[in-house]
Amino acid sequence: MENTIEKSTVGNVEVLIANGGKLWEKGGKRRMYFNHSAWGLKVDYYKTGNISRAEINGVTVSNSEASRCLGVKIWYDLDDGRFYTQGTERLHGLAQDAICEFVQMLQAKL
Repeated sequence: MENTIEKSTVGNVEVLIANGGKLWEKGGKRRMYFNHSAWGLKVDYYKTGNISRAEINGVTVSNSEASRCLGVKIWYDLDDGRFYTQGTERLHGLAQDAICEFVQMLQAKL
């Protein structure tokens, strides 16, 4: 039984990495984190570092919405097999929908 769990976890890690995940391990915790580009946010910057333009899956969004999106964290806990998000409560519908669709797509692949 233990080998099945390990193989399942390894398979999950491979699927998640193929979809933009980055493995993080510390203090006995194992998580896969996803940056904003994995779920469809594209941001361009001025030389000053300010946001000049942003879009989610090809749809233009405001710079302030993009800034809120950059603060969002999405991760998959390899120990309990669940997805978590942080900071999504401040987002508007388009960004929340994109994140939900991304998570649902990953869940279907696992």
